[in-house]
Amino acid sequence: MLVHSPIKLLSIDFDGTLVSRVSEPVLDAQCMELIRELQKAGAIWAINTGRSVDLLESGLADFAFPIRPDFILTTERDVFRPGRNGDNWEPFGDWNARCARDHAELFSSVETVIAEFVDFVTQKTKARLLYNCEGLEGLVAENDEEMERITDFIKRARAEHPNFVTLIITKEQRSASWRVF
Repeated sequence: MLVHSPIKLLSIDFDGTLVSRVSEPVLDAQCMELIRELQKAGAIWAINTGRSVDLLESGLADFAFPIRPDFILTTERDVFRPGRNGDNWEPFGDWNARCARDHAELFSSVETVIAEFVDFVTQKTKARLLYNCEGLEGLVAENDEEMERITDFIKRARAEHPNFVTLIITKEQRSASWRVF
């Protein structure tokens, strides 16, 4: 057992990292025990996910997580800590509100290019657009060639709009990394 850990923060992805639906065990007991020991030794544990708070809670329950994280980072940007009652999650300071405001401002500034993008995808591809409660979130292309055409369109659009930054995940990169254009 660790008395004091040199590790101060563990920040771990949820789907495909902490839990896996394609391998056994779905939840690694040794990994959970190591996280528990690191927490006891003073490390802070955060889960990162594209899921909402509710979907992450559902995942934690579905996989019977033996320990709770100290923080969760949801929808790729919002930060929550355990509420005073220990059951519910509460926003960490004003970070989430500032992020929502900044994202709304950014999306407003590139509204025309997003409309052009949506038109291109819906009229010239078979890709499926993905939306969340705040708007367009991503897409799923039919194949690699289609994704290349969409990526080329994004590169051209980005050249005309310097504030328009995109993150593209290809099939091979889905659980590994992001390509930033």
